[in-house]
Amino acid sequence: MNKSVFLICSLLFIHSFAQKYDDKDFLGYINYIQISSVNVRFNPLLFEGILDREQDWYAKNKIKKITYLFNEKFSQSTSYAQDGSIAESSFNSGSKNIISKNKNEVRTVEYNNGKENFVSVKKMSSDGKLLSMKNQYTSSKKDSTVTRFYYENAKIVNKEQLFNNKLQRKSEFKYDKNLLTKLVGTDYVMQVQPNQTHEAENVNYKYDDAGNCILIERSHYFGVLKNRHIFTYNNQNKLIKEVYTLDQGEGSKTNEGTIEYDYNANNKIIKIIEKNQQKNSHTEVLYSKNDKVDTVTITCESCYSTYFPINFYPGKMTNVYNFKYDDRGNLTEIINTVNGELKSRTQYLIEYY
Repeated sequence: MNKSVFLICSLLFIHSFAQKYDDKDFLGYINYIQISSVNVRFNPLLFEGILDREQDWYAKNKIKKITYLFNEKFSQSTSYAQDGSIAESSFNSGSKNIISKNKNEVRTVEYNNGKENFVSVKKMSSDGKLLSMKNQYTSSKKDSTVTRFYYENAKIVNKEQLFNNKLQRKSEFKYDKNLLTKLVGTDYVMQVQPNQTHEAENVNYKYDDAGNCILIERSHYFGVLKNRHIFTYNNQNKLIKEVYTLDQGEGSKTNEGTIEYDYNANNKIIKIIEKNQQKNSHTEVLYSKNDKVDTVTITCESCYSTYFPINFYPGKMTNVYNFKYDDRGNLTEIINTVNGELKSRTQYLIEYY
């Protein structure tokens, strides 16, 4: 996804079923495993997204339609049924998704400029678990990709992706006391070197006695590169520090740094400080009277941040996000300025039943 879309758009269409932070004071996160139905995420998120909520939230808040504008240009619109499920989505590319349900089957048809282009069919269990997903382009009806999900004790334990009934990729998940402890991903399609296996990634998770994740170690790119994240919490189980090492391995430039978090008396994040190889960013957060995030200000010289979408900025920068809400407290606008100049304006036009 284009990083110019900034914070909110990274939250689109991601669902979590494993270890997850439910705190509503969180600002963004690193999505360590981008696998449907399992998502371990940690970095604090300050505001609640509009397009990534659970179905019951849209039903409870009587959301009928949300139109997303970026720099005052149409980007996407999503219409919801009264039960909160998505009924239709339209995009600036000219494509449109129409979703229909029949018992435990959810069918999504994508149209491109009025012509059917793609069909996705999800099979659900009676208790709402995703069992399989079949994707097929209209122009190639002989070819299809099927993803199957297998569960034990309500937890996903295996995921298989097949193309024309031939296994392409597999993911295996292990748990201890209902917490995800290991993920192994195998890719049978990619060509590997003679000394490499088809194990695309191997991720291990460790937790403290309170269930907070304190360590993530990930081997990826078929064992060539390694990542490590160490997390520290305060006595209220709030994340206060992360130490990370990214892409450590032969032929790669290792990226090391720390992120520290500071909270106010109401356990709201007020400061985020990241340091990385002599580059750093300092973030301050201000709240409105109703505890909604009002302003996020990021200042730095020779900036670097894994947390915010600024990457490396060669000069001094003041990056400001201002937030607006409707009378129901739902986010409607984010205005971003860099060094006093307007960078972007994100709007969410919400229609209610």
